[in-house]
Amino acid sequence: MKKFLSIAIAGIMSVGLTSAQEKTLPSVSLSSIDGKSVNLKDAVHGHKVTVVSFWAMWCTNCLTQYNSLATKMNEINVPFYAVSIDAKDQEAKVTPFVQSKGWRFSFLLDPEKQVFRALGATFPPHLFIVNAQGKVLWEQRIFNENSEAEFLAKLKELNK
Repeated sequence: MKKFLSIAIAGIMSVGLTSAQEKTLPSVSLSSIDGKSVNLKDAVHGHKVTVVSFWAMWCTNCLTQYNSLATKMNEINVPFYAVSIDAKDQEAKVTPFVQSKGWRFSFLLDPEKQVFRALGATFPPHLFIVNAQGKVLWEQRIFNENSEAEFLAKLKELNK
């Protein structure tokens, strides 16, 4: 029993250590919805902060978040990459879906979830603020009535 508890405690502690590790954008090229190749790690270079947000067409909280944030793009005033994690077989539907919404974010496709997993994201919406080197400065794993104001305040603070 003691051995089991020791193993369980060690496992819990290692999870805590893993989540506390520094997160950085991987050097992976993704396709934009207009067919261009974009390496996010290169794209954030030269910007004090950049927003990288993961979403999916089936995620109702993502859609609510983007509808709300779309009205605040002037307030955001930093590069905003909305990265779809929709499956490869849904890729063709993402562009017309985005165009129908009128959102003004830069849209990328991550159907294999390479960047999503590299940053430790587990479920959308998941939003990151990164610096010019791609280091994660702040992240938000939920969207609710308080999270938008918290995100905008943190973005303003980090972009000073």
